[in-house]
Amino acid sequence: MPAKRVEMRKIREVVRLHAAGISQREIGRVTGVSASTVGDLLGRVVVAGLTWPLSEDIDDEQLETLLYPSNPSGRGKIIPPDWSYIHRELRRKHMTLMLLWQEYKVAHPEDGYQYSHFCEKYQREVSALCEESGRIDAPGARGRREGVCGLVRRRHNDNGPCDRQG
Repeated sequence: MPAKRVEMRKIREVVRLHAAGISQREIGRVTGVSASTVGDLLGRVVVAGLTWPLSEDIDDEQLETLLYPSNPSGRGKIIPPDWSYIHRELRRKHMTLMLLWQEYKVAHPEDGYQYSHFCEKYQREVSALCEESGRIDAPGARGRREGVCGLVRRRHNDNGPCDRQG
């Protein structure tokens, strides 16, 4: 059974507090919503392209439609992201797979992968790329023994297409 959705009044409060620079944990405490739910709501807000202050034209029903789009049964084919672009972008400082997924979902809100599937698909792409090139690590994993989405990977010392450059 799906979890009960957060009231639109609380969602508006979460967006307002986040725009004021308050941490997700503190927002959760103030609104009575868990910090993980606050993070999920803020992710939905980013994907929907909303910012504070919310437009006066958006009522609760429209806000719910933007944040929780319907899942039509005849859903079309999912459009895969450009994995080589994702791989290159992850080499940049402070770039995360979550940020790239959010960018991808803005471009493909109805026909894009959800975050967990996005991570799994990216892991397969990186594995294939690294196997082809003889490398093992993912970008940013060098020296940490950790790859994409927390999977443990082997280290290597030479620079290759799977190493973080710089």
